[in-house]
Amino acid sequence: MGSIIVLLSRLISKNLKAKPDQKVIYLSPLIEDIANLRLSEDQKIETHNIKFNIKEPEIFEFTTDARKFQFNRFINQFYELHNIYQNKFKYIIGNSKKKNFIFESSPVRIENTAKEFSVFLPNITNDSDISEVIQVLKSEVHEEFYGITYLKHGLIYLHGKLPDIIKEYLESKFRELNSVNFLIANTVILEGINLPFEVLFILNTYRLQGKELINLIGRVNRLNEIFNSDGVELEKLLPRVHFINNKKYVNTHNGKIQLLRSRVFKDEIQNPTLKSYDDSKLSDHEKEKNSKLKDDEEFLFNPTTNEKDKLKQYLIESGIIHYYRDIDSFIELFSDKIIELNNSQFWNNLDMLERINYLFLEGYEISDYEFIRLSNEPARNYYSNYIYRSRKLSFNQRILNQVRYFESLANNPDPQRRKLYFGDTYGEERYDTAIENSRPAYINLSRKDKTEKVNLAVVKLKMEDDFISYKLNKFVIMLFDYNLISKDDYNLFIYGTYDEKKISLTKSGLTINLISKLDSDNQLKNIDFDPFNNLIANPEFKSYLEDLNDLHRYELNKYIQFTAGT
Repeated sequence: MGSIIVLLSRLISKNLKAKPDQKVIYLSPLIEDIANLRLSEDQKIETHNIKFNIKEPEIFEFTTDARKFQFNRFINQFYELHNIYQNKFKYIIGNSKKKNFIFESSPVRIENTAKEFSVFLPNITNDSDISEVIQVLKSEVHEEFYGITYLKHGLIYLHGKLPDIIKEYLESKFRELNSVNFLIANTVILEGINLPFEVLFILNTYRLQGKELINLIGRVNRLNEIFNSDGVELEKLLPRVHFINNKKYVNTHNGKIQLLRSRVFKDEIQNPTLKSYDDSKLSDHEKEKNSKLKDDEEFLFNPTTNEKDKLKQYLIESGIIHYYRDIDSFIELFSDKIIELNNSQFWNNLDMLERINYLFLEGYEISDYEFIRLSNEPARNYYSNYIYRSRKLSFNQRILNQVRYFESLANNPDPQRRKLYFGDTYGEERYDTAIENSRPAYINLSRKDKTEKVNLAVVKLKMEDDFISYKLNKFVIMLFDYNLISKDDYNLFIYGTYDEKKISLTKSGLTINLISKLDSDNQLKNIDFDPFNNLIANPEFKSYLEDLNDLHRYELNKYIQFTAGT
């Protein structure tokens, strides 16, 4: 979150420098004092406040000893109510409505909750809409995907480690299908479209403070759902929110519920570049870190003609600066290396991952745990195959390939090679227990069955795509910007093709594997761009679309408009 808010303030500052008369409109229900948004004293900010909130949530708590309470925030009192439900899942079912949002904190906890909850839900039979979605998920993901099992019970789970298109597709099905009544998710739901939630069940309040709770509760009974074309449903102005305690953590929600007494919450200023940022209570290490960040942001706006200063500005702008413990040392060694590479046959003989290793990994102290893995040749070989071969395949084929890879690792005679990096979210073991303070970021695949491997493959592909898009691509872009690779090398790595039309389609939002499918089906001739760069299709493509499965139709309809008369 910290890097995102700094990027936002940087964008505003750069735009202000380029266009001093800019006007930025910032909409938020959760700002206490607008002065806290200022980047400088002379920044003019005007405000318009809406004082009255016509929605008033009804707050309930279900305790670990199966007691139900209602909270009155105006007098800060809990009142015990009659309760007939003996466990949290029966309680959820008994207090549910048509569309219900169950909030959990992490992907692993979400998946575990979905598994436990589905046992209490009836099996849905003879529902053609659900059957169609299940068939799509079987063919496009895998028949052992957890989401299929839970969908049979009218339950969908979502988190940030699911592939974007699968997550968005399932969101649309929660909205559309009457028999899908429950959605379990974390804060990823705040990033997507508004969904028609009628009740909220909060299972975990970890990291949720007052503002986060208000934001989450605000997702229930959005005003467009209350005042809709089918009629006004005024009872929805009292959305029901249930805090459900977990035996493992006992009754932990009570204090968080009491935060809701107030509608005004103190601003937490986390961006060191803001004028009102206060670091007086931070450790010396944190103060030094924030001071360096502010210095870097100021340096970014300084005029410079020195090549090494320009390089430093590039590293700050791209975010690459955060990958190294000593950026000055990096600049010196990198500058020496690129001088040596002028017309070097050695450089020409390296593939892209080897070039990244030579220029960005060898000889530096790396601070990013994910990126440093590429210093190992097996990791480079894995990503080379993934980027140049795997991405063009269908998602189902990529899952099958990943599962085969997992099985080969699981059967490796070397116990260490049975472990695969999954990061902090899914990691269960340390790679080498002899290394003190190393993180449990690996999974031992020899201890997982086939179904577990399939579902780990689903999240692993998302992790890999994010790593490539948000980390690895930065370094390829830098190689291109510094004329160290050709445009063809760049396009092949980033877009998977040299073809300009396919590159444009990727930039418009279509995935590489879907473009490959359109190409193999001879449909690229039937789509193009209008003068405003919107993706349009002819009548022949519309006929083709009708024969595709529901997921492909959903993805293409997100981006493609049809020409007049089609």
